[in-house]
Amino acid sequence: MQNYVQNVRADCKLFITGYHASTTVTVTVNKGTFRKVTPVGEGQTVTVQIPASVEMFGSQTFDSTILIQADKDISVLSVNSKPNSIDTTVVYPIEKLGTVYYVVTPPGKYGGSYKEFAVVAGQAPTTVDIYLKGAVMFNRWMYAAGSKLTVALAPYQALQLQSAADLSGTKIESREHVAVLTGHSCAEQNTVCDHAFEQLLPVSSWGSTYIVPPLSFQNKYDIAYIVASQNTRIDYQSGPTRASRNILAGQVVEFKVRVSHPLYISASAGIQVLLFFTGSKNEKSTYDPFLINIPPVTNYCQSYHIDGVKDYENYVLIIVKSSESSRIISDQRAIGNVQWRQIPGTEYSWGEYNFGTKISTLSIQHPTSPFGLLSFGGRARSGYGSAGLCARSNPTLSCSTVQCRKKETCQIVDGRPECVAESESTCWAQGDPHYHTFDGRNFDFMGTCTYTIAKTCGSDSTLPSFSVKAKNDNRGNTRVSYVGYVTVEVYNVTVSVVRDETGFVRVNDQRSRLPISLLEGKLKVYQSGGSVVIETDFSLRVSYDWKSYLVVKISSSFSESMCGLCGNYNGDARDDFATPAGTLAASPVEFGKSWKVKDGDRFCWDDCHGECKSCSPELVSRFKAEPFCGWITKEGSGPFSRCHSVIDPKTYLDNCVYDLCMNDGRKEMLCWALTTYADACRREGVAISEWRISTGCSLPCPENSQYKACGSACPATCNDQAAPNNCSSPCVETCQCNEGFVLDAGKCIPKAGCGCEFQGRLYALGEQFWGDGACTRRCLCDPQTRQVSCQATGCRTGEQCRVENGIRNCYPSSYGTCSASGDPHYISFDGKKFDFQGTCLYQFAGMCIKSQDLVDFQVLVQNDHRGSQVVSFTKVVQVKVYEVDIVISRENPGRVMVNSVLINLPYSTNNSKISIYRRGQEAVIQTDFGLTVAFDWQGRITVTAPSTYAGAMCGLCGNFNGDKGDELTTRGGTLAPNPTAFGQSWKVKDIPGCVEVAKDECSDLAAVERRQRGMNGECGILLDKSGPFRECHSKVDPEGYFQDCVYDYCLFKGQQAVICQLITSYTAACHAAGVTIYAWRTNSFCSLSCAQNSHYEVCARGCQSTCSSLYAPVQCSAQCWEGCVCDEGFVLSGDECVPISQCGCVYLGLYYKAGETFHPTCQEQCVCQASGEVVCKGLTCRSYEECKLVNGIRKCQPVGSATCSAAGDPHYLSFDGVAFDFQGTCTYILAKTCTNTGNLTSFAVKVDNVPWGNGKVSVTKLVSVEVYGLTLTLLQNKKGLVMVDGVSHNLPVVVADGQLQAYQHGGNMLVQTDFGLTVSYDLVYHARVTIPGNYQGQMCGLCGNYNGLRYDEFLLPNGRAALNMAVFGSAWKVPIPGAACEDGCAGNNCPVCEERKKDVFKQRNYCGLLTARDGPFAACHSTVSPTVYFNNCLYDLCLGNGDSQVLCQSIHSYVTACQEARVTIQPWRSTSFCPLRCPANSHYEVCADLCTTTCARITDARKCPDTCAEGCQCDDGFLFDGQGCVALQSCGCFNKGIYYKPNNTVLKNKCQQSCTCIPFQGFTCEAHSCASDETCEIRDGVMQCINKDPCKVLKCRTKETCKIENGRATCVPNYTGTCWGWGDPHYHTFDGLKFDFQGTCTYTIAKYCGTDPTLVPFTINEKNDNRGGNQAVSYVRLTNIYVYGYIISIYKKEVGKIRINDVITSLPVTLEDGKIKLYQSGLNAILQTDFGLQVSYDWNWHLIITLPSSYYGSMCGLCGDFNQKRGDDMTSPNGTRVSSIVEWAKGWKVKDRDPFCWDDCKGKCPTCDESKQKIYGGDEYCGLISKAPGGPFRECHPKVSPEDIFDSCIYDVCLNGGAKNILCQALEVYAAICKKQGITVYDWRTPSGCGGGMGDKEND
Repeated sequence: MQNYVQNVRADCKLFITGYHASTTVTVTVNKGTFRKVTPVGEGQTVTVQIPASVEMFGSQTFDSTILIQADKDISVLSVNSKPNSIDTTVVYPIEKLGTVYYVVTPPGKYGGSYKEFAVVAGQAPTTVDIYLKGAVMFNRWMYAAGSKLTVALAPYQALQLQSAADLSGTKIESREHVAVLTGHSCAEQNTVCDHAFEQLLPVSSWGSTYIVPPLSFQNKYDIAYIVASQNTRIDYQSGPTRASRNILAGQVVEFKVRVSHPLYISASAGIQVLLFFTGSKNEKSTYDPFLINIPPVTNYCQSYHIDGVKDYENYVLIIVKSSESSRIISDQRAIGNVQWRQIPGTEYSWGEYNFGTKISTLSIQHPTSPFGLLSFGGRARSGYGSAGLCARSNPTLSCSTVQCRKKETCQIVDGRPECVAESESTCWAQGDPHYHTFDGRNFDFMGTCTYTIAKTCGSDSTLPSFSVKAKNDNRGNTRVSYVGYVTVEVYNVTVSVVRDETGFVRVNDQRSRLPISLLEGKLKVYQSGGSVVIETDFSLRVSYDWKSYLVVKISSSFSESMCGLCGNYNGDARDDFATPAGTLAASPVEFGKSWKVKDGDRFCWDDCHGECKSCSPELVSRFKAEPFCGWITKEGSGPFSRCHSVIDPKTYLDNCVYDLCMNDGRKEMLCWALTTYADACRREGVAISEWRISTGCSLPCPENSQYKACGSACPATCNDQAAPNNCSSPCVETCQCNEGFVLDAGKCIPKAGCGCEFQGRLYALGEQFWGDGACTRRCLCDPQTRQVSCQATGCRTGEQCRVENGIRNCYPSSYGTCSASGDPHYISFDGKKFDFQGTCLYQFAGMCIKSQDLVDFQVLVQNDHRGSQVVSFTKVVQVKVYEVDIVISRENPGRVMVNSVLINLPYSTNNSKISIYRRGQEAVIQTDFGLTVAFDWQGRITVTAPSTYAGAMCGLCGNFNGDKGDELTTRGGTLAPNPTAFGQSWKVKDIPGCVEVAKDECSDLAAVERRQRGMNGECGILLDKSGPFRECHSKVDPEGYFQDCVYDYCLFKGQQAVICQLITSYTAACHAAGVTIYAWRTNSFCSLSCAQNSHYEVCARGCQSTCSSLYAPVQCSAQCWEGCVCDEGFVLSGDECVPISQCGCVYLGLYYKAGETFHPTCQEQCVCQASGEVVCKGLTCRSYEECKLVNGIRKCQPVGSATCSAAGDPHYLSFDGVAFDFQGTCTYILAKTCTNTGNLTSFAVKVDNVPWGNGKVSVTKLVSVEVYGLTLTLLQNKKGLVMVDGVSHNLPVVVADGQLQAYQHGGNMLVQTDFGLTVSYDLVYHARVTIPGNYQGQMCGLCGNYNGLRYDEFLLPNGRAALNMAVFGSAWKVPIPGAACEDGCAGNNCPVCEERKKDVFKQRNYCGLLTARDGPFAACHSTVSPTVYFNNCLYDLCLGNGDSQVLCQSIHSYVTACQEARVTIQPWRSTSFCPLRCPANSHYEVCADLCTTTCARITDARKCPDTCAEGCQCDDGFLFDGQGCVALQSCGCFNKGIYYKPNNTVLKNKCQQSCTCIPFQGFTCEAHSCASDETCEIRDGVMQCINKDPCKVLKCRTKETCKIENGRATCVPNYTGTCWGWGDPHYHTFDGLKFDFQGTCTYTIAKYCGTDPTLVPFTINEKNDNRGGNQAVSYVRLTNIYVYGYIISIYKKEVGKIRINDVITSLPVTLEDGKIKLYQSGLNAILQTDFGLQVSYDWNWHLIITLPSSYYGSMCGLCGDFNQKRGDDMTSPNGTRVSSIVEWAKGWKVKDRDPFCWDDCKGKCPTCDESKQKIYGGDEYCGLISKAPGGPFRECHPKVSPEDIFDSCIYDVCLNGGAKNILCQALEVYAAICKKQGITVYDWRTPSGCGGGMGDKEND
């Protein structure tokens, strides 16, 4: 290179030293004429003068490279000298050259001088990439700092680049090996300038430990330059100062080296160190600068040759072990006059030796210990320096001069003495994990951190240094751990092997295919059998089977020089537990902990995490036996018996037993243990018998290979020069590639498919990789040329080059997160918050600006309503990426759908581009480019996208450009005016029934917010400064989450299920930010219900112990997450926690649970067995099935379906379409599976019929479904309830792991199974059974055999045909002990309908509506024939005398059939025709939605039905709770498939648990037990503790008595009370108070006023009027009864009719499922209720109310309080007593819009004088009432006092002038009252003259 200036001629010399006699050296100049051939003798140095013309000037290429060739070893020193400008360098032989270098250029100020470096090509042409750190002009083009300059060099061509800028840190990368020199044409700092240059060593030759001694004549400081090629930590000591720092790849750092402060440096990776002498002046002379390349400690030699420069003061600096300094000799004599000084922090000293100006050559040696040497010199205004030249060989060739280490012997190899190791030793870690040290000590250690397994530790710096580290992991079991990640550091190369990455390793953080050869073969990495082998040229051999078995083999040269978990290798096992501090650890845990290496894993531990499990003696003896570990020790015919004498099997046996014990006897553990012993035996050359077949441990081989028990240890590969040098290794068990195939990255591929070899590594065709450690050079293995081409590039905007998970790449510099939670509240990537309630399918996030650099993806969301039509929640998340379609849906909790197939977690695609796993409560989808999508299967979604996507995104999450202002940009590119319009624009498609409503506002939001802010519970917990989230407030602002929480709190009336989601979202955001969260859930607040064998943790570790972690590593997260964690001893199998022994299988990359049957294709059916094995067989579907994928499951699916129905009378319609009637009133099998159904699920549907109408016909009373070992029963008129095994539950019910569910659909109750059985019942009249087509030919029962034939329908259980319907029906009777029932009518005995009646009912206003061509059902006729339904309607209506309820139910059964067939029905009901009375807060809909707006829906993920059903739908703002529509705050809890009413306490689990649904909090349970005198029984559908004496505990009301009926205790009223009003009018209260009151307004006569919630409330009002113009009296004109939500009015003179809710209706009528019956009895209208109330009114003037004594003391109104005390009857509504009858009555007046009514008689109230009273009190008149002997009412007097009626009679008859009709009415009243009491009344009409005709009716 250029020295000083161009116009001064250079003096260039080479000093060439020989080491053998008769060495010939030839020196030539490339493309020049110069040629010098010179002999060199042994120990002789010759000087060769070089032409000055070879000096290079300027930045260009040159051809005058000097070539030096010799026939024997030589060393070369080069000198470039000009007056006052000189430097020297060692010239390295070409085998020391490499391809990657880093330049260092020292400073200089002299004008016309340059910082410079040169690159010299070798024999092969090459391309050189130069990554400049300073600007350079080349070929008239300026290359700026940071740019890449690529130059092609011909063989032996040189490139020199010069610059005024500092070029330090410039990286040089060449395709072929090159030489690199660096320096300065005239460097300058403290003195004048001087030429400084050195030849550099390549990165591959860098060391990690250096000592830089100071120069004695430097009175200021020199500079040590340190360069790193990768991110490196250095520890250094300068004099007394110790420190450390991190250096980035390519960074050059400077250290000052002062005279008394030597610099000691130790680095974590290879570094380059150069010393720049900065020049110095002293009294004697001035020495100018020079540059020395400092050798690492590992390159020290035992002998050096030094060439001094004539007329210079020549020096050497020696660095030697302090204990060996006295043995340094020069020319056979100890060197004297050297002052040795200790180098702090090391075992070395340094000394300076001046050998003067005269001596030109010198040799310096040490007999045994390598030492370091630097050679330099100076004179006035000059200086030179270089590293010492290692002498090539020792002059003596005998072993006597060689001192070998302990455990080495000297041998002459190739004519030279060499130290050869005497033996070797093996250390291993196996299983879970068992360790075996070099010295043979065995121990178990369960830590899961990273530990040093073995590393060089002694003081012998001549040994190559290396280290082996291992990171352990748990696999489904926290008690034990396995080796999962192995890192070997040697020769400044880091090789990492990761579990399950078969065929690959990572070299310096780049994933590389095997095999690999580095550093000219000094380091080889290849696959042998099932293991990777890392092998060096110095006998280190590390193997790892990519699973759990790590073996380290080393020679005895390293004896006493090792440390780590493998021990110190000193031959003594007792001191193997030495810690780094040198002390002996007391236990394996303490020992393991001491060798821990920090790896950033917050969740690792050093013990067995919790209590260490021990193995019971029973299990030990079981697993020691032969079907288990006994195989290892089995003698004689045992497969390993030949090995016992070579390797003691005891340790292996003990380890095997332990592993099986810890893992519940898992087969894999046994197979791993046997493999370990087999491999150990093979390594020792022992032949073992075939063992895999007999033990059942098969070894599956990949494609194109076959199993070989003893195959080649060095198989053919794509890179055969990387094969081990010595392939005579014992054979290995392997999968050997078939002929024509080679092993490449763990797979067998055709030879022609091999890729490119580049710098010792293999790359696949088309593979891209980084060609450097700084991500500045991207290389491609070109499929056409099979050559690697590289080009300069860098990381994209938004990325940085770093190592993540052990791989260097460009990774996003940051991430953006978008989320939706609650109902849903969105937070966009740029932080904009908004709410949008659409329920269609929307683009949540995706790429809008497509780019070749970015992977396209799309995230879609679909929302659903939950308990409200105005808010919605995320229900489905769909991610499309890499042509994979992933769906996470609320309907499949714990599982995901990948390309339409439902799978268990975790899962990853073959190429690991996508992995899906469970994290806490969420499913997480992660891609290799940094996209993460998390969804909790409930409503919380988070998308995290890398910064590379900034500005390229669109959807509901916004564009990710950092600007909130343009976040609501629509698909069209415009800004939306509001979130609703914005959301609508990102709709991808409509879902049937989806809506987009504007956000619902909450009226008292401000008040709720104020209240919540003041709380530290509910939403306020988020803001609480001392609450569980306190540490998160500074990282994640809680305010937005609080606002959302308040909004949802307001809208959902504090429903915990909703607000807990928002708090969970904040928890997740805090965890993601790495913040500690404290426990915030309690039993009463947001408690998380965990599945069996699991528990809740607020900070669970990032990856669960899963069964699939037994087979492959699972994704883990650095942060913790809250969620459910399996209990100790249990692992996650899919979505449930099981013992390890019940883990499932991995098959073709998918995990299946134990016992799961699955179909990888339509040709095969596989079963996962509990052993972990998968057994497959061919699949053929049965008749009426086809194999297809439905709802994510591939299997034989049924084709078609059939429905059987029982309606009305009942009329049956069989599966095969045959209609028949059968009227039995027993319990019958409607449909059941009768044959051996194979893999079809068997079931039975039974019906219980009851007599109806005239008793000759029957209707269905209950339907029961028996399936999956459960019985579900639907009972007539029991709305919203289903019995599960006798226990009554509210709807909906989901049982049998979701396989069986019952719910309301319109007016029908449905029971549905997962295999296609549906049973529907309208609870009155109509039952339907639908079965899938594959049950054809498998059925029997009243529904027939479903064989497609109509003629053989009526078969008996024995297969014969039945004689008639009665015989057929009774044959399918289910015998029930003690039940009285009949098999119905047969033949002529059955009722028939007269044709005359039929004609009436055929009309359109009756059954004719069904068949009307222009009627509401016309559209259905072609799909469902109305004929059968029409005939059934006629028959039932006829027998029901035209009962409107029968008509309506009959039509409804046809509507159900049509709607099930998906036919749209027109509205057909009206207020006058079949009105459907809906409960409060609901209304009728032809297509009623009773699914999305149910209380259970808030947490229930059940799929809603896709057919219509007519019924009552809740009004907006109300939710269906199974029985009615309630406000949200009245909703209960949906827990484990069952809905519980609020505050409802139930006993469960055989009365051992008492559980309560607490509103807003959830379902909580506590332990419970029945008392000693109680038994747990199910009574009336309720599980309860029943006293053995039932009446002992039954609390009856005051006037009730407990009676035992049918073994059950019931409360029976003691008596009934009667209140009546009659005449004009006279009243008689329940308690017997009589009074007259003539008011004509409306009054409450009787009303329930008590507080007992079990009594049915009712009110009876009556309205009076005048008759016959006499204003003095009044009569009952109208009675209103309010009960069960109805208003029933009976008007005077409307004989035979009543009014229901103001609609006139003919009697008889049954309401509320029979709870109210209205009929005519004699001349009276009767209302009868199920709770004992009876009201009788004669449509004229007589009202009687009868009530059971259950209502004792709880009544009010004019009938009194019914407490058997008449004295307190006159009580006003406010509870005060009054004395005036008029005042009392006034208090009970009800407004009735009658302006003319009065409360007392106008004017003077009439009286009756005494004379008239006497007449009318005689026997011809009212006296008949009280006449005792011979009187017609004599027997009634004791029961019903005649006085009241007698007084009233005189009063009425007198006022009406003795009118006969008034007398007759009075007598009629008394007669009626007496008859009601069951008393005989004698003829009273004859003596009174009141004829039988009751003339008053005519005369009224």
